[in-house]
Amino acid sequence: MQYKISVEELCMKLKPVFGKKMDDLYLKYAMADSLQEKEEIEHFLNVLYKKHLSELLDKKVLLEPPAKENMDGDYNLAMISYAGKKLFPFNLREKDWMRHVCISGMSGSGKTTLAFHIANNFIQKKKPFLIFDWKKSFRPLLLADPEILLFTVGNENISNYFKININEPPPGISPKEWINVLCDLITESFFASYGVHKILLETLDEAYRDFGVYNGSKNYPTWNEIKWRLDDKLEKKKGREASWLMSAMRIAHIMTFGNFGKCLNYKGKDIMNVDDLLKKKVIFELNTLGTVEKKFFCEFVLTYIYKFKKARQTGINDNFDHAIIVDEAHNIFLKEKTHFTNESVTDMIYREMREYGTSLICLDQHISKISDTVSGNSACLIAFQQQLPQDIDAVSGLMQLRENRNYFSMLPVGSAIVKLSERYAMPFLVEVENVELRSREVSDYDVKGKMKFIFESKQIEEGKDEEFRKEIISPKSFEEMSKEKKKQEEARVPRHPLFNGDAERFRNAQYSRIGKDDSFKNLDRLQEVPRMIYVDTKQAEPEAKKKVSRVFGAQREELSEVQKILYGFVEKKLNMGWHINMIERMLEENAIEGNYSIADVFNVINYALKNRLNNKEANNLKAGEEIKAIPKQQEPKPAVLKPANNPQTAVNSYTLPAFTFVTQPVNMSKLVSEPKPADTLKTKPATGTQIPEFVTTPKIQNNKVYKEIVPVENEDNNNSEEKFLDFLKKNPNHTYTTTEIYNMLGFSARKGNKIRNELLSAGKIKIEEIKNPKGWKKLIRLK
Repeated sequence: MQYKISVEELCMKLKPVFGKKMDDLYLKYAMADSLQEKEEIEHFLNVLYKKHLSELLDKKVLLEPPAKENMDGDYNLAMISYAGKKLFPFNLREKDWMRHVCISGMSGSGKTTLAFHIANNFIQKKKPFLIFDWKKSFRPLLLADPEILLFTVGNENISNYFKININEPPPGISPKEWINVLCDLITESFFASYGVHKILLETLDEAYRDFGVYNGSKNYPTWNEIKWRLDDKLEKKKGREASWLMSAMRIAHIMTFGNFGKCLNYKGKDIMNVDDLLKKKVIFELNTLGTVEKKFFCEFVLTYIYKFKKARQTGINDNFDHAIIVDEAHNIFLKEKTHFTNESVTDMIYREMREYGTSLICLDQHISKISDTVSGNSACLIAFQQQLPQDIDAVSGLMQLRENRNYFSMLPVGSAIVKLSERYAMPFLVEVENVELRSREVSDYDVKGKMKFIFESKQIEEGKDEEFRKEIISPKSFEEMSKEKKKQEEARVPRHPLFNGDAERFRNAQYSRIGKDDSFKNLDRLQEVPRMIYVDTKQAEPEAKKKVSRVFGAQREELSEVQKILYGFVEKKLNMGWHINMIERMLEENAIEGNYSIADVFNVINYALKNRLNNKEANNLKAGEEIKAIPKQQEPKPAVLKPANNPQTAVNSYTLPAFTFVTQPVNMSKLVSEPKPADTLKTKPATGTQIPEFVTTPKIQNNKVYKEIVPVENEDNNNSEEKFLDFLKKNPNHTYTTTEIYNMLGFSARKGNKIRNELLSAGKIKIEEIKNPKGWKKLIRLK
């Protein structure tokens, strides 16, 4: 039996087509005196309905549109449609964004096109925004606005400039509060248990305490440090706690692995300031990351922004000042509850973020998978075509269209049903126009070039590029440039067979390794790769023969502000009795993630050595240790090794064209030893030069001189490594744990871990995992 449509319904459906004429006709019908007049009007309305709308009802969605004045606003997103006719623009207002927007629809239905319209409105209104781009869909927006920043998170080949230390809390948030939030977020992102939460919380707390964070230090540990601590704990635990630790180690491994780990554990000088990003238009491309990495990164950034704004703001912000577009939102705002909390961190953020002037715009293919907090707390719901029954049930209930749920499967591409919580309470149909910009291509090369230019310009603007800034503000004169060029040419070290191999590599890397303690009582052990110094005869001081300390100061320049801080640290540790090698190693290891470079460490260590040696020059200067002046015009002589009269103690002076290499005393009896016939060469002594009958080949010279002059590590550390390796050689099939090996060798846990890590890095040992009834066991083996 066919349902008969009433006159009132006919007028309502025809009103968008004929306007106020339908109101007049319905009034005439209601005021008619005779039944015949009413039947005539009803018949007339049925004819109009069949002519214009009957066919549409069978094939298309027909929803009554709102009044035009109710759709006024500043942000034009689409056109309101009725019966196949576009009526007027659909606009959102400033306050609508504050209450969030939820956009759903199957793949290819028009969600991203609408998101482009939204972003274009923000660009025109100069509203800062942030987009989490899971599929590299929003890259063409770079062509719409040159100010947009695009970060390819975890992809070093393009634009991986977003690097932070996630353990450092936002300004205004205490470390204790931050580690609680961070642990909640991590366990939620990685679906971890309460036991893992407990392990991570305790480990982070210990690391913060050891790094002095609770005492005001800004040196926050990274997750590399957390991972090492968890690894040490794992060797001492058994049972349930061991399984918690293994799960925590899995999380720590993901947080430190590859380029994604570099993004989250960065301590360099160009670390990103999230406050600055909130004032800009930013796109995070996440397509190179794994699903878990994408999920955690999005949740972390959302949490950081939420906490940052909450700490900075004292009241409710009624002004819309920032927007965040979240693609694939069901991965971030999960429908499933967390293991040990009633509400997830991200759900709390979605509910409360509006109080701080930020709009959240969620895009997803399956609205049935999104958290109820998102779908139920969005003031603007936009639904494109749906096919999954669960999605149709969910969205029809939200739109109050359960009786017409088939509408959502009938929607063509680009059409959507919209429901607002204010202005107009009934759902209506809109059509989203295609965006030509989406089809344009932006290559990786274009992104890389643009972002590189932006960040280099930013460094110059902020004064971080001191060399460029100095050249612009006070350009050097031609004479100054000539002198500098001459100085650089004079500092060039020519090649020599003696310095092939490792010694050459260390000298080129500008490493300065000193192999004795800070008392410096035995200067004969303070050997380095020989450095040159050139002295013009016109500038030579005849009355004072330059002492050995000038060799160490030959390449020193004035310390920068960063180097002054490092120098204060070095002096403090030296006065406490620390080994100079230990200090240098500590600085070099932290330089990888710190606010200084290896070159800074090199200058500071040499500067500290010079100051220490200056106090001992008079007592330690011996015969033949002066720096000799060599005229520039002097004919070059072949490089020779000149032993002094005393074979046990001599000064090495390697004379080359316009250069003199001078080193500290070296034990000649060790340097020139009885070689094997296969490794020696017969030579003829030069006139007036005393040399041994046999001179070792460059390979043997390298081994002897390098070990004698450039000790890479201190003697105690070398002995410890040899002791460690010797134990493994004698026990190739041992089943001892790492802790048991340390105890048998007499190493502390810290010292043992340090030596183990050094041998692992050198490729001398390996970690082998074997399975036993209690689980997996790690064993150290020779490689």
